[in-house]
Order: sequence, then C-alpha cells, then structure tokens
Amino acid sequence: MTAYECCLLDSRNEVVTVEVIDCAYDADARHNADDLLVHRPEFHGVEVWRSGHRVYVNVVGIEADG
Repeated sequence: MTAYECCLLDSRNEVVTVEVIDCAYDADARHNADDLLVHRPEFHGVEVWRSGHRVYVNVVGIEADG
C-alpha cells in the first residue's frame, strides 16, 4: 500500500484540510478521493498527491489527471 495525500479544497481552490489514505494504485486513490468529496459537500474539490507528485485533481465536478 502507498500513502496518498487527499487535499480538500475550498471555493477558492485553496487547501483546507489534508487526509492521508492508503491505496494500492493511483486509480484506487482517485476513486477514494472522489468518495471523500461526495461525502463532504462543504468542499469544492480534491487533489491527490503521491510522493510529492500530483496524480489527480477534481474541482467543482470537473475531473482532470494531474
């Protein structure tokens, strides 16, 4: 398992909080990050980082690979 940092973003796309999740693959981390965002509607986006590299971003419902 690899530790991924999920940075939850506010409406100005600034990091409000970071949650660390353990996943086997980038795709799993993306899915789990989207689940976090769905269950925490007060946030407007999420970025996923692994070892200092952004692997995913989903802001205001728009998905894009990092």
